[in-house]
Amino acid sequence: MAERADLLPGLVVASYGRHFLVETPDGKRLTCHPRGKKSKAVVGDQVLWQGTHDEGTIEKIKPLVALNKSDLVEPFAKAWARLLPYRTMGYGVLPLSLRLSSPTDSAELLGHLQGKTTLVLGPSGAGKSTLINLLVPGALVVTGEISQALNSGKHTTTSTTLYWVDAGRTTALIDSPGFQEFGLNHIEPTRLAGCMPDLQPHIGHCKFYNCTHLHEPGCAVIAAIESPDSPHPVGKRRYQIYGELFAELSQPQRY
Repeated sequence: MAERADLLPGLVVASYGRHFLVETPDGKRLTCHPRGKKSKAVVGDQVLWQGTHDEGTIEKIKPLVALNKSDLVEPFAKAWARLLPYRTMGYGVLPLSLRLSSPTDSAELLGHLQGKTTLVLGPSGAGKSTLINLLVPGALVVTGEISQALNSGKHTTTSTTLYWVDAGRTTALIDSPGFQEFGLNHIEPTRLAGCMPDLQPHIGHCKFYNCTHLHEPGCAVIAAIESPDSPHPVGKRRYQIYGELFAELSQPQRY
């Protein structure tokens, strides 16, 4: 689908609640607000915005979930089904089979990455190295040589590295350590529900103003789980993820 001609690209460089500071390609910065309650940008997001006088509204963020190993039919089908809530929420979900090095897959994926800086995350065996070698041939050779020089055995990602995909340096991949190095500790537990698009519409409709959406009577989020006909249903798996993240964010920080 072609983008609207009146939308302009920008980079979120700061956030203040529901206000965001967006930097344009020419270096200008302006305050932008999300459109309605659905747009939830974070610092580092590439967005499309529309000008309104001396400010703007964020119209679109470009998140994409790529699910690898589509050649493993049965496991892939189960994983694809688990991504249904994200597809329903309008996130792009792209099936891949990087093991087969499909030219079609590579071209489609590269089209989504063009002109962006993409953070590649995933546990061992997810295909991160395969993806980077496919899009940036030879990129991991130097990393492997350093690993051998340090007698660290086979290559495992222990540091974050940026690779340019194109000669013009407009498209980049960032190879990052596994999930143990990536978290949501900057989010307060009580703000978590507002960051989840399928839970967010129910915020403010609970019986108690300080509802944690975990056990309180009259909770609108819990009611949406038990009411599949709700205009904004909440899946059981998504609610389980909310509970797990809430518990994790409630733990004392370790330094």
